[in-house]
Amino acid sequence: MGNPMYPIILQEVTRVLGISRRELESDVRDIAEYWETCLQKVPVEDRDTAIYLLTTCATCYLKGRGVRLSNLKTLKKNNGILVTFVTLVPLYIWRQPENGFPKVHELIPFEIDKSGYQSGVFDILTQAEEILRESWNK
Repeated sequence: MGNPMYPIILQEVTRVLGISRRELESDVRDIAEYWETCLQKVPVEDRDTAIYLLTTCATCYLKGRGVRLSNLKTLKKNNGILVTFVTLVPLYIWRQPENGFPKVHELIPFEIDKSGYQSGVFDILTQAEEILRESWNK
């Protein structure tokens, strides 16, 4: 299943991080595989915990790429790239066969309702923003 948002988001993240598309796609694939492995090994039963785990993985990756997220000011400044990256990984997974990432597909199904609304993408954006807001308020 393709999603027209994936290439657009991918292009924007490569621009912001200053890396090639091939390198970013490889990193997204690695994070997706790591996330799936974590979800299978740890008894995660709800979507919120799964997205929190993905947000943590994305934060670590972005810190390694030099995106500062260490204090409230830099977190607020760079939250867009974090939320975008947290969205990019599930978009990649939803492009893959369901048997490749069974736990992610189970916890965060990709659904399109009758009006064409892709609930999974917007649910992840909403949840990622809530996690960031909680970080800001600490």
